Amino acid sequence: MRYLLILAAALIPLMVSGPVLGDKPTLAPDDALGDMPAFTPEQVVQIRVEAENGDAQQQTVLAECYYFGVGVPRDYLETVKWFRRAAEQGYADAQYGMGRRHVRGEGVPLDYTEGNKWYRQAAEQGHVKAMFLLGVTYHYGRPGIPEDSEEAVKWYRKAAEQGDAHATYNVARMYDNGWGVPKDETEALKWYLNAAEQGYAVAQEHLGWMYANGEGVHKDNSEAAKWYLLAVGQGREGAQYPLGLMYFSGNGLPRDYAEAAKLFHMAAEWGHGAAQCRLGLMYDNGWGVPKDGAEAVKWFRKVMDHEESARPLVDIGRMYGTGEGVPQDDVRAYAWYNLARAVGGSYGSIAKVFIEALEGRLTSEQIAEAQELSRELWGRIEANKNGTKEDIRE
Repeated sequence: MRYLLILAAALIPLMVSGPVLGDKPTLAPDDALGDMPAFTPEQVVQIRVEAENGDAQQQTVLAECYYFGVGVPRDYLETVKWFRRAAEQGYADAQYGMGRRHVRGEGVPLDYTEGNKWYRQAAEQGHVKAMFLLGVTYHYGRPGIPEDSEEAVKWYRKAAEQGDAHATYNVARMYDNGWGVPKDETEALKWYLNAAEQGYAVAQEHLGWMYANGEGVHKDNSEAAKWYLLAVGQGREGAQYPLGLMYFSGNGLPRDYAEAAKLFHMAAEWGHGAAQCRLGLMYDNGWGVPKDGAEAVKWFRKVMDHEESARPLVDIGRMYGTGEGVPQDDVRAYAWYNLARAVGGSYGSIAKVFIEALEGRLTSEQIAEAQELSRELWGRIEANKNGTKEDIRE
């Protein structure tokens, strides 16, 4: 039985799973050349005069005017015409603009090879965005352009050396995963820190996760909290729930149920199942928020809409089982695991393992009490589903 409990514990992260980053470095925003001034039609007339006289910079500005529809009607064909005139003069911003149009099929046929050609011309003149997108192109591969992780690292690094925080983060990802370079956690950490110190919120969130879980660094809750706070301050949604957990449990930060509830609410609003479950628990017990059974049920009910709805239920069971931020209570732990088992799925199976472990140390009376509690919780959640609001009480 002890072996089963250890196995199940290994399957459930003690804090939170890693940031949702996918199996590739992150992509650049799908933008043009930057912020576009609000030119008047009269100003655009003057820009056109200079463009027609061969000024490559003004040709590029005019192309952007047509792209964004500033001072003239939006017109991709005119966009390409003016980008091309400037690009053929060797103007790097226009070469980048031509690359963007080709890879998006705007005003020209979609052609990744042609787009890559223009990106390279711009990048070889030091255009940072073009360097970055060359890295993305080679990392993911495109029709006619095979994946080439070594080439991707080369261009990410060039952009990073010019101070691009997004590229810096992607270099870290390459070292972290051994894509195009030997896997090297020390080197990855150096690049993550560089990106985070430049204010890149994705890197800040990832560093928070690394320090919270001891991944590639020594576990350090205070350091984790520092980076999560910075990421949340920039609106990074993925950092809200783990930071809330730190306030809830008092790990790395002073325990503060009100702050935890606020963060759980932020994450719950965009659909984070574990945050919804925790928020329901906060309302059910009056931790950091006014006690409100109907509000608790509302959030528990939302959890049931998730494909893996058993996972946050297992998380609550584990919280009671370990006494993380609350008094340790095996009966309540059993009740929540029992709910998860009823929901089913992979986490329902994990909950079954925890239940088997608890059955070895609970009395028959305690097991009956826990089963009754889980039936009551389930019944009231289902009642809410059918439009009848009832309090939920543990």
